[in-house]
Amino acid sequence: MIFKDYLQEIVESVDGAIAATLMAIDGVQVAEFIKDETDIEVQVVAIEYSKLLLEASRLSAKLFNSTVDELTLSANQYTLLFSPLN
Repeated sequence: MIFKDYLQEIVESVDGAIAATLMAIDGVQVAEFIKDETDIEVQVVAIEYSKLLLEASRLSAKLFNSTVDELTLSANQYTLLFSPLN
C-alpha cells in the first residue's frame, strides 16, 4: 500500500474529514489525499501550519525538555490535526 492509500483510508474513516497530507519537515509534500472538492488550498495550509508545528516543537524542547506528540488547531468549521512522525 502506498502513502496515498493510507491517507485515503484515514480520511474516509473520519467523519467530516476532507483531506490528509504527509509532508517532510521542510514542507516538501510526500503524499496527499483530498476527499471532496474544497475551496481550501490544502497544500498551502499544510505548509504554513507546519511552521507552527516546528515552532511548537522548538518551544517544547526548550521549555519542557519534551517533544510535541500532537498539535490541534480549531478555526471556524475546520479542525486541523498535526502529528510529527519519527
